[in-house]
Amino acid sequence: MLIGSFVRRLVAGLILMTGSAAMAEVQRYGSLTHDSGLPNVLFMVGEIRDGDSFELRRAMRDQTIDLVVTASPGGSVYEGLQMAAIIHDNEIGTYVPESVSCESSCANVFLGGFRRMVVGDLGVHQFYSSGAGSEVSEPKALTTAKIQYTTSDIIGIMNQFATPPFVYEKMFGTVEIYYFKVSEKPRLNNNVEDETFLDRLAAVDAFIAGNPSIVARKPVDQVPSGMAAAPTRTPGSDGTVAPSQPATVEWERMAGVDFFGMDIWPTGHRNVGIDQCDSICRSDPNCAAWSYVVETRWCWPKSGVSNISIAAGTISMVVNGRRIAPGILDRPFLEVTGKDILGYDIFPKGLKDTTLEQCRAACEFSSSCRAFTWLTKKNWCFPKFGVATLRDQLGVISGVKRDGEP
Repeated sequence: MLIGSFVRRLVAGLILMTGSAAMAEVQRYGSLTHDSGLPNVLFMVGEIRDGDSFELRRAMRDQTIDLVVTASPGGSVYEGLQMAAIIHDNEIGTYVPESVSCESSCANVFLGGFRRMVVGDLGVHQFYSSGAGSEVSEPKALTTAKIQYTTSDIIGIMNQFATPPFVYEKMFGTVEIYYFKVSEKPRLNNNVEDETFLDRLAAVDAFIAGNPSIVARKPVDQVPSGMAAAPTRTPGSDGTVAPSQPATVEWERMAGVDFFGMDIWPTGHRNVGIDQCDSICRSDPNCAAWSYVVETRWCWPKSGVSNISIAAGTISMVVNGRRIAPGILDRPFLEVTGKDILGYDIFPKGLKDTTLEQCRAACEFSSSCRAFTWLTKKNWCFPKFGVATLRDQLGVISGVKRDGEP
């Protein structure tokens, strides 16, 4: 029903656009383009640069805008978030048409749309910077010396746009650009039943069909000059990444250590001995490691190891080293299971709907954050600016930055 209505609007829009294209006037506003042939629409095609949020406001003063077509390769994280907030606060829609792509900070702008629809390609990735003092403002770069937005700030802002939680997993856990699948795109749309909005999208499609150059853009390097490329890792056939050590390394049992997550059985194995726990894991080809709670004789076979934390009374062991997530021993946090850090919350209400990885990132990239507490069942993160008292609390993971970390 919705598709049929959309097609009818597209045909009507084609007729309308054909008659008006000849007299169109084009005006540039930074990364944005306004064509008088489609007076209520801005096309964001260029790279997002410093000052583009001001250019957006200038365009809105000059024109009556109700839709932004997001077709940019990305650019400045700061400006993208500013533009997203302006768009959302003014109840402007966003649209990624068919055969058009929107990547990096452009995706942030799209998600700021009060009404939004994605048909083309929408791509996100993890941001990183080339170091303090960098003046680069490019896709996959965050100039941390120049702006102070961090992962926690981004999550806080994006939550205001009704961003689906699964977006953060892709945004903060993917080094290379991740393009959302066809099955995922409907979950990114918002308020798409509005008739006026659908009419506007049909007019945009018709306009692009007659003026394809309006969404043409120059290619932008994936990694700008002066930036270090992200390390590449080749996954194995099972999707895991092999560690630097061979799988034949014999690991020892580690006392006071817990491998949080990746449980093969949701309830583990109760009332078994530690040697029996080891045998259960070794007899299962899907088992890579185990954690054993001594007091309760509770065995937790693991399909892999992605988290290592301190846990009194727990013994853990790796059985298959190929399923250890790379870099877990090099994380800047000393983590502990079952301990809550009291007080010192940077955000009084925390950051809801976050994974443990997102919670780590929210603290790691913030110079004011010294620690975090993450509530496992509620997916609730509390970045901390200090550490004082710790209390026992089930269902909690806390991490404190190691010495020497910012």
